[in-house]
Amino acid sequence: SPPPTSVSCPPRSGVGSMALFSEGGAEMLDKAAKLFQKFDLDLDGRLSYEELRDLQLATSGAEMSRRQFKAICAAFGVKPARGLELQHLKLTYATKQADLDEDYAKVFDAEKAGPTVEELVGRDEQTQQGEEEAQAGGRQDEAD
Repeated sequence: SPPPTSVSCPPRSGVGSMALFSEGGAEMLDKAAKLFQKFDLDLDGRLSYEELRDLQLATSGAEMSRRQFKAICAAFGVKPARGLELQHLKLTYATKQADLDEDYAKVFDAEKAGPTVEELVGRDEQTQQGEEEAQAGGRQDEAD
């Protein structure tokens, strides 16, 4: 069985569950929208595999496989290449598949543990830069 994920898929029949947000009202919707915007790095209005993986890493510390992403997309009836929209993230929180307040605090409260989006992106860029420098160094050695 796959490891638990912070962002998991609700049952397909849960579309009417957005009414659950009425408990927290506009504040809950605003928190979900801010989380979505924080991780929608390319600003296309969808969370790609990489963007949703980064959200999960920041909130739960758990990795998300491409297989898990495909399963989440399938539960929402969305093609993985298209990605998830804000409504899908809201529905995940509305159906209590993840704790919105907890996830929001982990991402936006500096005192909370967990890497920030900037740290995650920076780590990816550092890895890529290190690989490029290693390749360039190898070419330099060959020239000497």
